[in-house]
This record gives sequence, C-alpha cells and structure tokens, in this order.
Amino acid sequence: MRIVGFILLLALTVNLPADDFLALRKQAAAGEAEAQYQLGELLYEARGVARDLDASRRWATQAADQGHARAQYRIASMQLLGEAGPRDAPAGLALFKKCVPALTKEAEGGLADAQGKLGFLFARGVGVKQDAAAAAEWFSKAAKQGNIKAQADLASAYLSGQGFTANPTEAGRWFTLAAKAGYGPAMIHLATLELQGRGRRQNLKLGKQWLMKAAALKHPVDSQRARTVLERLVEQRPKELPDMDVLIARAEKGEIDAQLELARRHETGAGLPVDSAQTVAWYIRAIRLGSPEAAHRLGGMFALGRGVKKDSVRAGRFWSLSARLGNPSAQIDWGVMCAKGEGTPRDPAQAYYWFVVARQSMTDPKQVATLDQLQAIASTELTPDEVFDIPNTAVNFLAPKAQTLRKAMALAEYGNGAAQFELGQALAEGTGLVKDTAEAYVWFSMAAKQKVKNAAKARDSLNLSNKEKAAAQKRIKTFKPLPAPKAS
Repeated sequence: MRIVGFILLLALTVNLPADDFLALRKQAAAGEAEAQYQLGELLYEARGVARDLDASRRWATQAADQGHARAQYRIASMQLLGEAGPRDAPAGLALFKKCVPALTKEAEGGLADAQGKLGFLFARGVGVKQDAAAAAEWFSKAAKQGNIKAQADLASAYLSGQGFTANPTEAGRWFTLAAKAGYGPAMIHLATLELQGRGRRQNLKLGKQWLMKAAALKHPVDSQRARTVLERLVEQRPKELPDMDVLIARAEKGEIDAQLELARRHETGAGLPVDSAQTVAWYIRAIRLGSPEAAHRLGGMFALGRGVKKDSVRAGRFWSLSARLGNPSAQIDWGVMCAKGEGTPRDPAQAYYWFVVARQSMTDPKQVATLDQLQAIASTELTPDEVFDIPNTAVNFLAPKAQTLRKAMALAEYGNGAAQFELGQALAEGTGLVKDTAEAYVWFSMAAKQKVKNAAKARDSLNLSNKEKAAAQKRIKTFKPLPAPKAS
C-alpha cells in the first residue's frame, strides 16, 4: 500500500490492519515524511494500537524536520500541552504559525486532514485570528470527505453554535458518523446526547451502550472518561424527560400548553429533533386556538429569520395579533415595529399606544424604565393632544378572556368569515373587548364579502363618520389573510 492509500484509510477509519501498520512502519523507518507523520498520528490517537506519546512525538518530529506541515502541527500541539516532554507554549505557538501557510495550501488543495487541522486553529485562534465561520467551513469540507476528527469537531461546532446556529440534532448526526468509526470523544458526546435527550428522543439504554464502547477503547484518556461517566450514572440516574408520545397525543387533542411545549422542544431540540417545520406547525395550531404566546414566539421567528425565511411583515401580523390578545412582550415588540416602520407603515401614535398598554402590566423596574424611554421617544413626534389622549384610551385596553373570542380573533386573521363576524359582534357590542364600532365595521365588512349571514346588515347598522368609513375601507382593501396551515 502506497502512502496515499494510508492517508485515505486513516481518514475513514480509526483502526489500521496489522499488515498495513507494519508496512507503514517500514516506510517511516525508510525516512518517508508522510509515513512518519501517519505513524505518529496512529500512536497518538491509539488507532488499533496502544497509545504511545513518546513514540508518536519521535516520528512526528522526524517528519516535521523535513518540513511536513501536519507533523509540525502535531509537534506544536504536543509542545503546547506538554505531551511527551515539558510544556513549551511559546515554541508551540511559534510552530503553529510556521505551519499555517503550508497547511492552508494543503487544505485548499482538498486534503481533508489539513482542512480539519486548519479548522481547529481557526476555532481556537491559535496561529491565526480566531474565526468561527472559517473554522466551520473547513470542518465541513473535511467532514464531508470522511475525516473522523473533523466530523467530531463539526459536531461540536453545531452543538455550541460556533459558526452555525446551534443545532443538537445536526451535532448528533456528525457525532454518530465519527462514533460508528470508533472515535472515542464522539462516542462520549453522542452518549451524552442520548442520555440527556438533546436533539433527539431520550434513550438511556443507547447512551450507556456508547459509553461502554468508549470504555473499551485502547485510548487511555477516552476510555477513562467513559468509565468515569458510567460510574456517575450508577450514583445518579439521569432525569427522565416526559413521554413524548403522550405529549403529542395531548397536543393533537387541542391542548394549547402541549402544543406550545412541542413547538419549543422542536425549536431547541429538547427531547425531540430540531425541526423548524414542526415548530412552525405547532405554533400555528396553537395560534388558531387563540394563544397569544404562540403568536409572539412565531412572530419572533419571522422577525429574526430563525428557522424560517426572515419576513418582517409576517412578524408584524403575529405580533399585532399577540398584542391584541394581551401579551405584554408582543405589545412592546409591535410598538417598536410601529415606531420604526418595520413590517408595517410607520405610526408613532400606534407605537405610543402600545407602549402605554404594555406599561400597565409591567412591574419590573428595569422594564418600566425601558418603556418610559420608549414612550418618551415616541411622544416627540406626537401633538400635545395625542400625548394626553392616547393614555386615556390605552387605560381602557381589554384583552379577551374567553377562549372562544381569542380563537375568533386568531381565525379572523386567517380569513375565516364566521370568525370575522363573531369578532365584529364582540367589538360592536363591547362584549369581551372594548367597544369599537370602526373596528367592528372592518370585520363585518370582510365577513360580508364572504357572504356570512347577517354580516352586511350588521355592518350597515353601524353609525360611522365618512372619515371613519374611508379609513375602514382602506383597511379592508389592503387586508390579506394569513396563509392557511399546510395539511399534515
């Protein structure tokens, strides 16, 4: 087997067959730098052989002395950590910097081993300026070529959110590939994810199995770490997560709390896979039942582009709904959007109104102070009469308490004619909401467009000024129902 063959094999597996190991040793003894480096790596990582740091350093030094960049990386690492010799941080850092140009050239040439090592330097800021995005890019390139160490490093980046949005499910996918190849650190990380139910359903049995596999490795550090975790599990059993099938059944029956919890778990990977589509679907189901919290959370996803395409208009629709349903945080967020003109026409008066409404339910001194500042900023664009009148209107704000009314408010935004009519009635009569004939006119009109019985009659019975009717017609003309949820 030629040296290039060794490189490919070491990228895809942890253990090297005995015959290949002897052939590699023979080439290394003959002075071939690549073979010396690979032999040093085998001994360092304990890939099918007992770990021998002294021998690893000797072979790596011989290769490094011939200008081998990846061998220089290994020696620099051992100097920095004090492995098989005294710790010499200055020398290690200097050697890291020295090997970077050649390492970069190899990485750009497509060598997975070099890509993974360069990624690690960027991740730690050693020899180069720290750059999580660059590290993630190099880890990805190496991992996709099957480099085991890079797969584990890529998984760690996903787990910690370095260079990526944190995603324990994606982390678990890459840890699994490296663990199945026999890489100890990946086995231990994967076991932890299984035991904790991070990015997946909790599986205590499988978690222990991965720890036992890691404990049987020849790598003394990895095996000891695994044994230590196993001993801790005997002393303290991991906290078991709720039964996800039971939670799903409750959500399917229409329990809003269960729907919110499922959405949150899919969003963060707590006991379930990270799944943006499922997150959105469960939030929408809760919203259509009138949940202000679900509307606020989904609005936040659209505002930040978190798991969905960024859409300030959609964010504003959900935050506006949540604000009217009585969520103080949404009232602030919607007020800010009105003040800035993001996702909605700029409207300082509306912003001021919602800041005043939100302040009425706030008790935390810091939040109150923030709202006072927001009110002060918004008030600079208002007339004295508006500054006086708006608080008098805001003090009468009434969040709907009845579940049926909250549901009607939500479904009205989705274009449901019956819900629009029901909302119009509540506003016209002041039942569960502050009486608002102009707003009632809007909803009765939209229900009438859908031929809802008595909607047109109810609309025509309202006494509005020409100015109020003109404003209402503008609202009706520009109204677009929220997209209906996709069938599951």
